[in-house]
Amino acid sequence: MNRKILLISFLFLILFTSILGYGVYWLFYDMDRLPKGTLIAEETSPDKTYTVKAYTSDAGATTSYSVIAELSFNKVSKKSKIIYLQYKHS
Repeated sequence: MNRKILLISFLFLILFTSILGYGVYWLFYDMDRLPKGTLIAEETSPDKTYTVKAYTSDAGATTSYSVIAELSFNKVSKKSKIIYLQYKHS
């Protein structure tokens, strides 16, 4: 009986820690949560493998504009990556 309670408590602790860890990742480190913004430039590599799109982004009234560069893969179906992010520091 005591061993069963210990196992259930341990599994609950692992589940809680996993959910908490994913929540922290989603809130602070997930780049997909960044707003896209306005496209300012788009360049394709010479062999048409990659495309880089640059955006200006305004997240709201209390923030400054930022520049975001996104790398897209043209020949393979991979998720786009943010390769540059600049925020004006005052």
